[in-house]
Amino acid sequence: MKYVLLSKNLQLTAFTLLLLVPAGSFASYSFTTIDYPDSAAPVWSYASDINDSGQVVGRYMDDTGKGHGYLFSEDIFSSVDYPGPSWTYTYSWAINNSGQIAGYYGNATERHGFSLSGEAFTSIDYPEASQTVATDLNDFGEIAGGYTDKSGGHGFFLSEGLFSTIDYQGSLETEASSINNNGQIAGRYWDTSWKSHGYLLSEEVFESIDFPEAAETQAHRINDNGSVVGRYWDALGKAHGYIFSEGSYTAIDFPGAKDTEAFGINNSGQVVGRYMDDTGKAHGFTASPVAPEPVSSILFLAGGAALGWAGLRKRA
Repeated sequence: MKYVLLSKNLQLTAFTLLLLVPAGSFASYSFTTIDYPDSAAPVWSYASDINDSGQVVGRYMDDTGKGHGYLFSEDIFSSVDYPGPSWTYTYSWAINNSGQIAGYYGNATERHGFSLSGEAFTSIDYPEASQTVATDLNDFGEIAGGYTDKSGGHGFFLSEGLFSTIDYQGSLETEASSINNNGQIAGRYWDTSWKSHGYLLSEEVFESIDFPEAAETQAHRINDNGSVVGRYWDALGKAHGYIFSEGSYTAIDFPGAKDTEAFGINNSGQVVGRYMDDTGKAHGFTASPVAPEPVSSILFLAGGAALGWAGLRKRA
């Protein structure tokens, strides 16, 4: 973020005032907390993804320790639970523009991916994998996720019933976290020191994503504009959200939070995630970008400042 130091004589001009505006189209965000209104008050609540209509999916844990997914649409919360009494959690991770949801469910010994269209659940399991998670789906129904087999963790891409494995070259483990409508995939991998990094896979070429000076970085979602959101940890171990767009990184921190993570972004640049308050309780949030002041307003303020200073000089 660059600012211009004012000259000693303080003769403000329209030009210098314009330079005081931070670089970038959206310098700040308007934050809103979003928590599932469980009757027993959830222990924690996350917002995982947001589509272009503003529908939000996430997950929460009730006071019995059971995890649930949710859909927040037109100011109404709906719980999402994979059918069956043996599952102790269901997590909704992604929603596309048709309202289809992807996520995973399981218990202490099993984990399976799922997609949800209307009221119809479909279980997703990578062949011969011990565990599978579905982490995103685009508007074509293509799904990204991860699976575990005897050799470790891998990412996958599922299209028209066919699975493809995704492994970042030289990594110990890889996960595919998101896929956009252009077929670009974002995710995370662990290097030989078990340090995590984000990545972008576009036209069969990998690009590592690392927030500057971060201890570790992970990428969670990519929109159709190629903007990636995720989380990184600083040298003190504090988690922050971030957005990576057009080669630039911007941190996203919920005001006053102990830590912040960004999980989803739509094509309007709205971000969702979770933050932790001072008591250690996790909450979901939405963050809407705030456009900078229009140039005409800045020029008006600049003119007023210049005239005011001129008047002061005449009276001096």
